[in-house]
Amino acid sequence: MGKKGQLGWANNFDAGEENLYNRGFVIRIEHVPTKRTVEFSAFITDQSDAFTSNWTEETVFGRMDPIATFESTKRVSSLGFTVPSFSQEQAAHNLARINTLLSMLYPTYTAQGGDQVGTTVNMGPLVRIKYANIIDNADNPGKGLLGYITTGITVTPDLEAGLFASTGEANATKITGNEILYKSYNLNFELSVLHEHS
Repeated sequence: MGKKGQLGWANNFDAGEENLYNRGFVIRIEHVPTKRTVEFSAFITDQSDAFTSNWTEETVFGRMDPIATFESTKRVSSLGFTVPSFSQEQAAHNLARINTLLSMLYPTYTAQGGDQVGTTVNMGPLVRIKYANIIDNADNPGKGLLGYITTGITVTPDLEAGLFASTGEANATKITGNEILYKSYNLNFELSVLHEHS
């Protein structure tokens, strides 16, 4: 995805949002099976990492403390961000990017049979996420963290920010009939990280 200024969107996009994007403060999400990527300017509203060590404890007769056996350490990264719109055109562009992100929750399929009678899951919907140095691969900076989105993606329109409404041929999304585009969305999700190194 190119820089917005290079694509000539500057007149229809907020200068502050474009400046943030062009300086590299973006959230980049890649759908690993298809290599499709989508980027959002980093208007972060919430970010946290939870590290959990899992142990199995066995209590034995005559011993005050249980015998603990280590199993694994799990990392879950939570991210919340806002997707604002300066114009109706940008609102349509943002909605398309959000829909692209939502499509990344689905796996890829392979057709089975000569007449493509059935399909089977070819690869699960793994994603790779990069946000500056906060969410990144420690061994390969810039690559992003590999994982899967566990709780789904919550998309909440900011109703207080307002909306763009239009009818007929003035629609930015080129749909038939009335069109409603929210000026701002709040998104959040949790990524269960898959460790790629020791």
